[in-house]
Amino acid sequence: MGVSDYLLNFADVIQSISNMVTEVNSKNQLVERNFKRNEMLAEYFFGISKMVCSGIGIGALSPLFTGEAMGVTNYVCMGCAVIAAACFAYAGNYLLKVELKKK
Repeated sequence: MGVSDYLLNFADVIQSISNMVTEVNSKNQLVERNFKRNEMLAEYFFGISKMVCSGIGIGALSPLFTGEAMGVTNYVCMGCAVIAAACFAYAGNYLLKVELKKK
């Protein structure tokens, strides 16, 4: 074995190390991208929760503004709004908890 064989072997080792570092960097980028995606999805669910609560919940209270009596459908709408808002908020919270546990 000559010097050129050692240099070729050394170049192969350097290339394999470079490939491993590139692979680790790409995995880290993938993990960060998935974390960001889940974080944005959780924010979306929290936004839907707020919108449902304000839109449907306040809409169900409209008879108070018009001076009419509250009907059964108004109470059902308020109940559905609260349940839907809680479900969306729970979904957003669950997405954040799962990602924080993995990291």
